[in-house]
Amino acid sequence: MKRRYEGRIRPAGESSDEDELLDYMSENSPKPEIKSYTRTIDKEEAENERIFQLFLRGNSAEVAALIDEGFDVNKRLKDNWTPLLLAASVGAPEITALLIENGADVNIHRDYYTPLMAAASCPKTTSGYENSLLVVCQLLKNKVDANAKTRKRETALMFAAMTGNCSIIKELLPYCDKYAEDNQGWTALFWAVNGNSMDAVKLLLEEELPYDKFDVRGNLPIYYAKENGFADIIDTLPNLTEEENTITCNEFGYQDFFDHGRSCFLQDVVTILYGMKNERYVQHFLNNEVNLFNFLTLTEDGLKNIGVKMPYERYQILSGLYRLHKHPFKTKALPIVGKSESYSLLSATRQFIVMQGSLRYIQMNLQNPNELKGFTKEIQKMKESLIKIRLVVDKISTKAAEWDRETAPADLITKESCRKLKSSKFKYCFTISVLSVSVYAMCKKFKFFHTLP
Repeated sequence: MKRRYEGRIRPAGESSDEDELLDYMSENSPKPEIKSYTRTIDKEEAENERIFQLFLRGNSAEVAALIDEGFDVNKRLKDNWTPLLLAASVGAPEITALLIENGADVNIHRDYYTPLMAAASCPKTTSGYENSLLVVCQLLKNKVDANAKTRKRETALMFAAMTGNCSIIKELLPYCDKYAEDNQGWTALFWAVNGNSMDAVKLLLEEELPYDKFDVRGNLPIYYAKENGFADIIDTLPNLTEEENTITCNEFGYQDFFDHGRSCFLQDVVTILYGMKNERYVQHFLNNEVNLFNFLTLTEDGLKNIGVKMPYERYQILSGLYRLHKHPFKTKALPIVGKSESYSLLSATRQFIVMQGSLRYIQMNLQNPNELKGFTKEIQKMKESLIKIRLVVDKISTKAAEWDRETAPADLITKESCRKLKSSKFKYCFTISVLSVSVYAMCKKFKFFHTLP
């Protein structure tokens, strides 16, 4: 047993493969040959690592000497970082100034992560907020793009809100779009709440950033404060009424399909709008009761009538509809249900409406309408099939109405049912009373006959 654990404790990082093998070997087994491997680092890689650490440590004298030697200030270092990105990320204003003076590109990025974002996201534990502010001021002075976005559409203002650096937030506000949203529909206020940055939340509320804006999940900023237990922020954010805290969307069911011939499916319209990043117009579509079919066949004039004012937003919606209709339908998309299986009628209806919308969209946007002549027979067959489906739906609707009339719910209490119940109770009591009197009278009569001589 002693050998099993012998030599197990070693310095961190040193290989213990030999001990692991010995655990599964007998005393007489030959000792395996373990080959060692040493990774070789060439001079260029070692020099890049030295320069990388040089900018991270923030030694301005060494950086100045390096630049005097002819160092390329826009050189890509390890993991695609650049000197300016490293200097900004550690809040080093002196090195930032040196790099900019010697031609560093202030808008250079690492996968769309810019030096301005790096400075805005520099935590207080790495460098004081005053140092990061100096870096931001230098970048803004040299015309950095304050509205640049990452792949997730995050901005420098959002990074500053997350870290709670109010001085940088104030400096950025005149240069950027303070209402910008990222991919999840978060503004800078959402990020301030998520980072538990109380001062940043107050500042952004003073700047009139909307606290009643929903993100793509349908949540408000206060939801994330409550979810994380940020009591101070919960008390700071205005409390909304239940009506204000809800996206109004009427629900539609089977009866709407029977009564109107086409269910609106407004919830689907809302979902698509959020996916297109146009949730600000949700209420416009709801107020105009734009059903799913009309939504799928919208034109630019139709969007203008609904109230979508900005041309780029109309283009965004129409481009999304184009991509939706461009996606080919497959045979599996058609609802095929076996006799013993169950299937939602609304789901099938939704699929047919989307297909019908795509056909109408194609018809509306054909450059040569004569191209449809080759599909005349198929279109006629589809119309006949739709007529048959309509007849089936009408029969189901009629039968369902008959069942509703014939069968009353067991727990339904109405004035009529109460009246009938009282009447039945009276009849029951009256019948029992009559029977009781009759039985009593017969007993008396029977006793009378027995007393006769």
